[in-house]
Order: sequence, then C-alpha cells, then structure tokens
Amino acid sequence: MDRELAYYHQLGQRVGGVTFVTYGGQDDAELATTLEEDVSVLNNRWSYSPRWFGLFAGLHYRKELRQVSIIKTNQLLGAGAAILAKALSGARLVVRCGYVHSLVIERNRTGTLKHRMRVWLEEWAACRAAERVMVSNHADADFLIQKYGCPLRKISIIPNFVQTDLFSPKPAEVKRSGLVGYVGRLEQEKNLSALIDAASKVRGITVRIIGSGTLQEELETQARDANVRVEFLGNVQNPLLPTLLRECEVFVFPSLFEGHPKALLEAMACGLPVVTTPVEGIRSVIQHGQNGYLCDNTTADAIRCGLEEVMSSAELRQKLGRGARRYVVENLSIEKVLAKELDVYQQLGFL
Repeated sequence: MDRELAYYHQLGQRVGGVTFVTYGGQDDAELATTLEEDVSVLNNRWSYSPRWFGLFAGLHYRKELRQVSIIKTNQLLGAGAAILAKALSGARLVVRCGYVHSLVIERNRTGTLKHRMRVWLEEWAACRAAERVMVSNHADADFLIQKYGCPLRKISIIPNFVQTDLFSPKPAEVKRSGLVGYVGRLEQEKNLSALIDAASKVRGITVRIIGSGTLQEELETQARDANVRVEFLGNVQNPLLPTLLRECEVFVFPSLFEGHPKALLEAMACGLPVVTTPVEGIRSVIQHGQNGYLCDNTTADAIRCGLEEVMSSAELRQKLGRGARRYVVENLSIEKVLAKELDVYQQLGFL
C-alpha cells in the first residue's frame, strides 16, 4: 500500500484528487484519516464479502461516484466492480493491468474450469467496457488483442514504476559477502527450486528469500537436504525492503515467465547486479552485460553459471549495478511513468 500511495498522491495532485473504493473495512477507514487531502477513501463499512461489495459498491456510493470523471482499476482482476460503477455513475472507465490473470492461469495450468471461466468473462467484459486498457508490457497487450479482440487503439503500454528515492544505492552500507537476494512469491513460476539447486553448487553463498507462498515448506526441505544456507524472511514491509536488498552482493530472479516484475526493478534501482532468466518480460528490461546478467536458460545449471560469473568479479558487479540503477531512473521513476499515464488522460480529453 505504501508503494501505491506514493504514486497516487502524485497523480491526485495533477488531476484534482483520487478516491479509493476499497474492499477493506474499519482499517481502511482509519487509513483514510492519515492521507493527504488529494486522496480519499470509500471503504466497505458494511462488511460485505469482496464479491458482494463489488456488486453493491456502485449503488452505495453512486452519489460520490457521480462526481468523478474517471473510474480506474488498479488491476484487471476485480474489474467487474468498476464496470458496474461505470454504468451507475456515467464516468469513463480506464483499466490498469499490472498482469493478466488468465495468462498466469494458462501458464501455470491452474484453476478450476469455473474459476477460469469467471476470470475470462471479467477480462473480456473489461476490454469491451474500458475506454483505455493500460498494460505493463507488449506481451500482455498482444494477449489481450488475440484472446479478447481488444482493439489496439484502446491499449497503452504503461510500465510499472519504482520509488527511486526509496530504492536507491547507499554506498556506506556494508554488504554481506556471498549474500544473494530474491524477492517475490514462492510459487512454481518463480523457479526457486532451480535456484536452490544452483546455489548448492556454488561455494560460499547464502540465499535470502523475501516473500511467501505455497511452496515455502517444500523449498525449506529442499534447502536442508541440499545443505544450502537459505534465509526465509517472509513478507517484509516496503520501507524496510531496500536495506535488506542493499546487504546483498547480487540479486537473483530465476522466473519461468514474467510480465514487468517490480521486485527485479526495485533491486536494480538499489544498484544491485542482477542475475536473471531470459524470459519474456525480462528480456525487454535487461541488456546482457550492461544492466544485468541474462542466464542462457531457466535451468539450475544456467543459473549456477550466472551466479558464479557475477559473484567472481567485483568489477562486473559494479558495472552491472551502475547500469541497472541508470536504466530504472531514466525509464521507470514515478515521474516518468506518471507522465505516460497523464498523456493517456490528455488523449481521452480529461486534461
């Protein structure tokens, strides 16, 4: 939430204010009292389930929503509530899509038929109802065009942003020798089993894993059996994350597929050399040998080779870290990404 608020505060200052319609109850109401004047909150004070609140939020808050020009979803998942709110308020709909849920389901081959159909229907309806769909990368844009027939004219590429003032290098902070960091979910598509396998063949390293997921117990067992030193830190509040990252000599991101990964970008903003896999969504960010190291593939052996090469050369680590920081600052700061979003609103005639 800290990360999102940093962006929406600045957006609110430029467009005359932002109102969050949230599924949360009293906690969100209390949060509203701490926010700046340009951000307000309409919370779920009736304690509805998320699904029921999505159905009734537009009715309960129709008076307030009639005062807004744009209804924007922060993710494509849950866009159904925004479509109903649009119909009741007369506002225009902009759908933001940090990732496409149905694409993740297809890649992981997960979810019941009922769940897949519900997600498909919601995404199809969002593409039809929205005046503009914001996606973080070209692969997601192509998917929406091919899967749902979303017109190209409706789609804008708006990459994920990074708080480059918070996620920044601090040369005075001491790094832990041999410490390799990872941030993200502990799920199959993140390929962490291959990372632990790779780490078992690299002498003198410790892997720091920040995040949670269904595979944690399995990964802990694998690490013990392979005699790999792994720190499982669980979820970490956003303001504490940069210090934990800067203690690492290298950041590793072994995913099997990605969209536009915030965790990787935040590590790059901290000036960390990154070792990552050459999958779609990462190849568009990393220039091998310039702002990161692209492994040959997603196997444990390829990840091991990348770790060994980068860990063995302080000069290479410094070069990659400088290039990583420069890339994020020049392309993905809040100011750079906000300018792209404001340009969309200008095109739609709101500014």
